[in-house]
Amino acid sequence: MNSLLSVAVLAVLLAVANSFALKALQKLPHAVKQAPRPFTTPFLRSSSPSDGDASDKRPANINDPTNPAVDSDGYTLYTDPETNETSRVFDSLIKYPNLFTIKIVGANDPDFKPSMISLVNKVSEVKSSSTKVNGKWLSVTVNVMVNNGDDLYKIYEEIDKDPRVKFKF
Repeated sequence: MNSLLSVAVLAVLLAVANSFALKALQKLPHAVKQAPRPFTTPFLRSSSPSDGDASDKRPANINDPTNPAVDSDGYTLYTDPETNETSRVFDSLIKYPNLFTIKIVGANDPDFKPSMISLVNKVSEVKSSSTKVNGKWLSVTVNVMVNNGDDLYKIYEEIDKDPRVKFKF
C-alpha cells in the first residue's frame, strides 16, 4: 500500500511539473534568431609554395548553400572538392547536352504560356511544355535541350525580362 501511494504521489508531481514546463514553453518565442555568420571567401588553392599541405585545407563551408559564393555577374559558383576548381553552378554540375526542365510561375494571363515558350525558343528549342492553373497564377513547365551552361544562363536572363514572371525553377 505504501509503494502504491508513493507511485501515485510521483505521478501527480510529474503531471504538475509537466504542466509548468508546457506553460513555460508556450511563453518562448516561436522563432529563434541566429547570429549572422561571418562571410568567408571560397577556398582557392594558393599558387605560392607552402610548407606541408596547409594550402590543401578547405574551410568547412565550401559550397555552403546558406552562404553561396558568387562571381562578378552575380552567378552562384561551385568549387569542386577534389580539384578545387571554381566555376558557375550550371557549368559544373550539369552534363551537356541536356534536356533541362524549367518551371516558370507567373500571372494567369492567356498570353503567358506562348510568351514564355517564345522567350525560351530565342536561345534553344523547346521540346515539350505543360501548364497548370492555380487561381491568379499560371505555371508553365518547359523541357528544353541545352548544349552548355551559357545557354541555360541566357534562358533564365530572357525569362527575367518579363515582369509577369514571379518565380522560376
